[in-house]
Amino acid sequence: MLEALPLRDGKPLPGRTLSSGTADQMFLALRLALVEALEGPEPFPLILDDPFLTFDGVRLERAAALLRELAEKRQIVLVTKDESLRDLSFALGAAEIRRVGP
Repeated sequence: MLEALPLRDGKPLPGRTLSSGTADQMFLALRLALVEALEGPEPFPLILDDPFLTFDGVRLERAAALLRELAEKRQIVLVTKDESLRDLSFALGAAEIRRVGP
């Protein structure tokens, strides 16, 4: 198990001091770093299942913009039930969005 803790004055803070949005942001950053570290000469797809549920509006816009930038080099599959994220994805130029289910 990998544990990442924020530091204050060089000392780790307990994980519970992080907001849900900050913890999810750290988890997303870790996943993106792992994708970069593990891939070979050809980029492989990045599949994310509702990674932004606890993001506030500012975090959501920044994360969506980052995914748009990453999508220039790799396929990104984003699974979400969030209609606002779908709309934001369209605004950022998503190539295709499919609705699955009812």
